[in-house]
Amino acid sequence: MATDKAYYPSLHPVDEGTLDPAKLHIPQFSSRAPCMGALPIAVLEKNCFPIISGRTPYVATQWTVDTGGTGGAIAEATTAGGGILATAASDADFNWSIQSKQLLTPTAGKVITCIARIQVSAIDGIGFHLGFGTTQVLPFTTDFTDKIVIQKAILAGAVTGVVRGNAGTAAASATLGTMVNATEIEVGFEALIAATAAGCRVTWLYNGARMAQTATVDVAQRAQLLAMLTTPQSMYLTADFTGVTGTNPTATVTLLQAEVDR
Repeated sequence: MATDKAYYPSLHPVDEGTLDPAKLHIPQFSSRAPCMGALPIAVLEKNCFPIISGRTPYVATQWTVDTGGTGGAIAEATTAGGGILATAASDADFNWSIQSKQLLTPTAGKVITCIARIQVSAIDGIGFHLGFGTTQVLPFTTDFTDKIVIQKAILAGAVTGVVRGNAGTAAASATLGTMVNATEIEVGFEALIAATAAGCRVTWLYNGARMAQTATVDVAQRAQLLAMLTTPQSMYLTADFTGVTGTNPTATVTLLQAEVDR
């Protein structure tokens, strides 16, 4: 994932006031971070969450950290790209997570967007959630009541996008892609929680592609987004991991960033 296009500002001025830089976001139909602020001044128009990336060292005080079991740990990654190195614990209590101190309480009409880069040491030994979820210490045992996440099961490489609202039936996308060991993927989503199911939407992103879904999946995920407004819960930017008893697989997250409309 490299920069391979030169950006040249337009030489044709526009009338003052017709283009407010603070209002510019990445186009909705982009395959990379749609609806995120396109310029630093535009980011200030969003509610932003702690950033994990090589340019922003991991600061534990920005997160609520839950590390259960033996050997579970989180640390600043020293590999190229920086970010965090997550080590899954090796016994029965091997879920662990970080959740942002900042919270999101869903309201109608707000666009939520998230982007992440991750690789794992063992696709058949570690599972994860990346995105937004309610407080839940062991989400692979008892699911988040409300969530919009990129998800990988513990024993397989398939990655899906999953929505659940108001403790309803979790609605999973088709497989977005299949991970392999020690190979980074870029994933994300752009979601709108609207006042009606028809107005809701969620778009899943995988390695620079917008992933199309069947009509049945689309309807189910819209319904779960709307259900979040039934009894709105506090949701947090989360990175949650679980492993396999007797092992300590790792995940390296070089990017986790999220923004929500004010």
